[in-house]
Amino acid sequence: MAAGGMASADMSDISDWSAAQALVSGICAQHGRLDILVNNAGISRSGLLGDLGEADWDRQFGVNVKGATALIDAAARQWRTQAPTPRAIVNISSPAGPHPIPPIGLYSATKAAMAALTMSAAQELAPLGVRVNALSPIARTRLIEKAPQAVQEMMAAREGYDPFAPDHAARLLLCLCLPDARFTGRLLGCRGDEVYLYRPWSADYRLDNGGAPWTISALEQALGSLPQQDMCWMMTADGLVEQPWPPTTLG
Repeated sequence: MAAGGMASADMSDISDWSAAQALVSGICAQHGRLDILVNNAGISRSGLLGDLGEADWDRQFGVNVKGATALIDAAARQWRTQAPTPRAIVNISSPAGPHPIPPIGLYSATKAAMAALTMSAAQELAPLGVRVNALSPIARTRLIEKAPQAVQEMMAAREGYDPFAPDHAARLLLCLCLPDARFTGRLLGCRGDEVYLYRPWSADYRLDNGGAPWTISALEQALGSLPQQDMCWMMTADGLVEQPWPPTTLG
């Protein structure tokens, strides 16, 4: 605001579809137009399968996914009435999206959904001049307050270079919002000064039966030729780590 800008706050519950629509309409009415949308609202509730309640699902998906979708939909309604103009949407995902971890499986699923929504929205809104990307940061936020004590201590503020300061993610977010940013439909990650670009899911392996239906026994044998795991690079609080994925140990 020191540069002469204007800000306004809104306490709408974005998990309410009509409230999210009204929020965007109000912004356009008050400020004249909408150029950038950042879907940063999110909540997390820990819980393992077998211990979850319907409310856990409804609330996390309501805020993390439905809320973001409602705001993107509302923005698209505005932009479809206007000439194509460079605009940007950034959806906040998480390293837990592409690589889910217990006991935050539901949260992981919402963040994977954000990545998929990003890829779809990027295709839909490209004709309007809108770039849509997702950002997967490892940073110190209020969600860390409910993390295990060891995680809180590891990500605590420190003197000098602080890899978990949220300012690092904010700078990358701003770059993605610049009018001449060249990415769309991408998931980028960051930890401190480290920036990562995720590759999209890829069907790397193929089987076929020569145009004939498989028998169960033949298909079972053929599936045995596929790897149970692949080596992948994962964003962690310690940096980039290569390890096999997914886990295969049972029992």
